[in-house]
Amino acid sequence: MAPYALGLCQNLAAAFWRCMNTAEADDEADDPGALAAVGCLRAISTILESVSRLPDLFVQIEPTLLPIMRRMLTTDGQEVFEEVLEIVSSMTLFSPTISKEMWSLWPLMIEALAEWAIDFFPNILVHLDNYISRGTTHFLASREPDYQQSLWKMISSIMADRNLEDSDIEPAPKLIEMDFSEL
Repeated sequence: MAPYALGLCQNLAAAFWRCMNTAEADDEADDPGALAAVGCLRAISTILESVSRLPDLFVQIEPTLLPIMRRMLTTDGQEVFEEVLEIVSSMTLFSPTISKEMWSLWPLMIEALAEWAIDFFPNILVHLDNYISRGTTHFLASREPDYQQSLWKMISSIMADRNLEDSDIEPAPKLIEMDFSEL
């Protein structure tokens, strides 16, 4: 799979954008373009898992997938959010290091969580932990953006929100625990 991973990801990313354009043009609820877009993202995730022992390949694949991750971690990607989070997970877990470009996704995840993605908190928790545990120095040193501040602000906001169910709040203390165990 390794010799073909980059080319496959590039072709699947191009197919994903075509499917998304078709889905956006067609307002039907059962749009085959949207289903095909999800299929493209799942295939990309499978490829990333299959080459997980080749971290340098992730550096080559990252520029192809960054535009998808950037756009689909916003409200534009609500339909494919879980699949995009899987890709973020692979990129932050298997890459040799977490690049500055991948760090640019942190604010998008925090914003999504604050605005509309609270149901995905347990999923996002894993990715935030990847950033903190694999990029501890950058997490602690960065001031613009201030990742520590954004994390504590997000956790405080969630813990103080009386409208949330206990199950929505439950990942916050886990994130605090993981944060302290890494630092």
